Amino acid sequence: MKKGGNAIDAAVATGFVLTVVKPSSNSIGGVNWIVVRLADGETAIILGAGKAPMKAAPDMYELEPEGFGPYFRKVKDDANVIGHRSVAIPGLVAGFATLLEKYGTMDWEEVLQPAIRYAEEGFVVSILDIVGIAQRMEIILRYRATAEILLRNGFPPKLGRRDRWDGSERIVQRDLAESLRKIAEGGPEAFYRGEIAEAIVGDMEEHGGLMTDEDLATYEPWIVKPTPVSYRGHEVIYAHVITAGPLVMETLNILEGFDLGALGHNTPETLHLLAEAMGLAYSDYYQYVGDPNFVAVPSVGLSSKEYAAERRELIDLEKASVSVKPGDPWPHEGESTTHQCVVDKEGNVTSITQTLGGGFGSFVTVPGTGIILNDQMWGFNPEPGHANSVAPGKWRVAPTAPTIIAKDGVPLLSVGAPGGGRIPLAVTQVIMNVIDHGLGIQAAIEAPRIDRGSTLSMPDEIVLDSRIGEPTREALSRLGHKVFVVDEQPWVPGGSVNFAVPVGILIDPKTGRLHGGVDPYRIGAAVGY
Repeated sequence: MKKGGNAIDAAVATGFVLTVVKPSSNSIGGVNWIVVRLADGETAIILGAGKAPMKAAPDMYELEPEGFGPYFRKVKDDANVIGHRSVAIPGLVAGFATLLEKYGTMDWEEVLQPAIRYAEEGFVVSILDIVGIAQRMEIILRYRATAEILLRNGFPPKLGRRDRWDGSERIVQRDLAESLRKIAEGGPEAFYRGEIAEAIVGDMEEHGGLMTDEDLATYEPWIVKPTPVSYRGHEVIYAHVITAGPLVMETLNILEGFDLGALGHNTPETLHLLAEAMGLAYSDYYQYVGDPNFVAVPSVGLSSKEYAAERRELIDLEKASVSVKPGDPWPHEGESTTHQCVVDKEGNVTSITQTLGGGFGSFVTVPGTGIILNDQMWGFNPEPGHANSVAPGKWRVAPTAPTIIAKDGVPLLSVGAPGGGRIPLAVTQVIMNVIDHGLGIQAAIEAPRIDRGSTLSMPDEIVLDSRIGEPTREALSRLGHKVFVVDEQPWVPGGSVNFAVPVGILIDPKTGRLHGGVDPYRIGAAVGY
């Protein structure tokens, strides 16, 4: 933006820098989900999401008897999480290319220069990076090309004093710099059809992976027309397919029937309603949401006010639900990640989530390219017969929730988060904190949160931030909730391990001043100028 670019140029440049400096969670071998609102009011959703290779099949994984979290079966040898068979077709490069071509003002080569520089010159290794590498040493050592990038003589990089960095404390990625340079010169074609694609496919063939040159050459991001929805008179712009957008919207719609402002912020009454709404929305999400090209998905019904009113009737103000089951939205149908938010002075707004998937993705680095590949196949249900089961060419559903909110035709909030299955509930609570409780963006993000029904918590329990006081916990227990209390851990590696990590920009409707908010429990979050 200092060079005259707009929010879209800045977002693409930032996105590519993140693929270099956050190798644990980002790579050009990863994916992204983009929501954009232009100054003239035009909105768009661009999904550079993961897609199953055409050789994928519903029964491609051998299943273990036990579950992976409350919803999925575990796969033998973690084959859907680690290694070449966990890799989905990467969409990040195509997603950003489409965004820049449609709405940016700078050329492809210019926005890639910062990422090329960081790859070639290296970046300072934080304690978060070092501990993340150390925790996964056993797996990293299985993949030589990945170990060559992340390790120093078989060990994680050393953590030195911040005023005395030397070359040994930087991760330098010259192969990646060369790959980025090829993409800068040749555009996305250089990734999906050129030498890079040949290297990816060759490595897949050598190690039993599924991706082919045809998978890469035919990949295009999914461009979706936003569905107009509202929350308490605010326009909500979100991705309503293959993301957790329907879950967030259903939760908000259910809560819209209660005066949360009058009930108070994080009171037992408000948290009870939130937990119940979360449980109802999550049960629908895992029952119905999949790639609509393969299964019928009631995305309009899930986001409808009428369906929310039906689900709201199931909430008892005096006691918690014992079990939560999916509803029937069809009658209302009608016709380890990063997140960045960018707003410019003209009023262009982006909200973008991008990721490899789990920490360091598949752990596979394509030799000679410096590109770590995603493990997006783990987002599919590995058991056949479900809405989100594996199928050739199927889009992977992800629990991401990049969101933009406007009021009276003027942008108000850009928000999103990394954090896996915990993302939608974190984004929902930030939106509630801003709209229902009148908090500023920093206060809205750092306020203690709860979680219910995500991939890391059981459907019948509430994970509660210990900063929420004992009287509130006891009141929730008396209502019948199973309360599991966890501590947030400020300024330690990983931070915010129990909840997602929101980031947002709030635009003052009176002055136009931009206010950025980041999670204080997470190392590495930052706000721009």
